[in-house]
Amino acid sequence: MVFVPGYEHDVFVSYAHVNDLPPRAQPQFATEPGPGWVAMLVWHLSSELAQKIGRLEAFHIWFDQKDLRGNYHLTDEIADELKRSATLVAVRSPGYLASVWCKDETRLFVEHCQEQLKNRIFVVDKDPLDADAEPLPELDGHPDRYRFWDRDHVAGLQLLAFPMSPPDEIKYSRRIRTLAADLYAQLKDMGGRLPRADRDAPLTGLPPGRRQVGLGGPAPADGATRPLVFLNAEPRHHGIADAIRSGIGHRAIWVEPLFDGPPDEVREDLEQNLIDCDAMVMVCAENASWARTQLRLVHKLTPRRARPVPPIPVIDLSAAHRPTLGVHGLETVMIDAAAGIKPETLQRLSDCLRL
Repeated sequence: MVFVPGYEHDVFVSYAHVNDLPPRAQPQFATEPGPGWVAMLVWHLSSELAQKIGRLEAFHIWFDQKDLRGNYHLTDEIADELKRSATLVAVRSPGYLASVWCKDETRLFVEHCQEQLKNRIFVVDKDPLDADAEPLPELDGHPDRYRFWDRDHVAGLQLLAFPMSPPDEIKYSRRIRTLAADLYAQLKDMGGRLPRADRDAPLTGLPPGRRQVGLGGPAPADGATRPLVFLNAEPRHHGIADAIRSGIGHRAIWVEPLFDGPPDEVREDLEQNLIDCDAMVMVCAENASWARTQLRLVHKLTPRRARPVPPIPVIDLSAAHRPTLGVHGLETVMIDAAAGIKPETLQRLSDCLRL
């Protein structure tokens, strides 16, 4: 779904792929690399926009993580996506200015928009630029509101929130919120609005007076309330979560856990969603202890739920055979996704949720 009528994407993220390389080592995720800096920026931006718009699925950000580049020139596919985008977020850096591809993306967007360009480009400064760097005029003259680096006399140059924002990273959070607020205002100025049927539906929790739709019965007819499904995934699996939502999200209301904020608020958000939702889908990789902790929490909250806990599908990204996560009192359905999210994976998940 798109927020601004007449477009297929509300936001197009233009960046140099060298700026999204995952860090070499993260002690807490020793078995696999974490997401890159740009991917985390997009994840946090999506979260902030969702809270402002009121729906996770009510807008669309185009973000190429597959590197669709052909030689050094824009492919027809990328050019078409740019022309169908309401706004452009350019992640400026030395790598961006060194990329012929990135500069072509910006120039094409400017050329396509022409007299309708005003306020549609948002420049995120990831790194300071060299004094002798060749400028990109199309990105000049924009407010210096989204600078994600700082200098101080103790630490010197400091890139904010790499690989992910710690709880006390106030500057990072403020700049994300500023970017999201400005984007939201621009999208509204361009006619962005929720479809009438979705305007009163909240982002999380159950709507007042909501008719319960049990997952054990037939799928609701068009216009009926859809089941609320809680998608529980670590931040590093945001790409997998997006693939799941885009695969079957139009037949369910997806809710993601809150990861930013004070620990008490994060836990309260998690628990309330687990209580209110009709079902949960878990994305699990090598960190099985994390998954078991989440499942134990579901079991603990069972007495506070209005409905029984249905079988919990676990999208297992691990190559190792793991038939169960071994949590007493909960039924899990392990769905092998070591080869990625494929149509058969989504079909099995859909069957399990009875969507």
